[in-house]
Amino acid sequence: MGKGRLVKTSDASNQPDLMRLTMPWGFPPSQAEELVATLREHIFVGDARWYLQKSADPGRELLIQLIGNLTTWVPLSAAATVFLTTIAKRAGDATWDVLAKAFKAKEVKPLADVATALGKALEKAGPGTELIVGLSIPEPTWGTVLIISETDPVEIAAKLARFVSLAEKISTTMEAEVAAGRAPLGRALISIEEHGAVIRWMSQADFGNHERLIS
Repeated sequence: MGKGRLVKTSDASNQPDLMRLTMPWGFPPSQAEELVATLREHIFVGDARWYLQKSADPGRELLIQLIGNLTTWVPLSAAATVFLTTIAKRAGDATWDVLAKAFKAKEVKPLADVATALGKALEKAGPGTELIVGLSIPEPTWGTVLIISETDPVEIAAKLARFVSLAEKISTTMEAEVAAGRAPLGRALISIEEHGAVIRWMSQADFGNHERLIS
């Protein structure tokens, strides 16, 4: 199983309290810099890296990846809470219009700005590009991640908000799994469910499949 190789642009990307941003090979550097500048208005992001070779994820060579520790996601927590609370008040008719209205709320601006910037980058990267967001557990190359296929900023914000709202529990759970000798081989994948999330991964130790429910 061959892992992808990343081109490092700055040692700043290795600092533990900066997210590691990876762009698909061929993405224009000037636009990557614009993306980084926009993201830095709200979250802690290092300089962009470029994806060079096929990864351990078959079919996922087209990706924009944003992985950091729990601290780096905290600045979006308040906006994510407002977004999800607004939607919950109208749970019976949680249509796209309801999501769009919540997206435009003043208190949601940090989340909306990040989602909009990522959506534009996905469109620029071309069809089939996926957004991967997550926590750097057990390490920042593969991490514990949520894969987002949508490019609409409102839909990205909805999934990003769910991830951010569960990030602390996900972090605590996976740190305990690593400490118990069940660190993931490659990525641990997060699936957003109706009442929380499920994390699935293969263990480095026994190659067994594991899953944990987060609610």
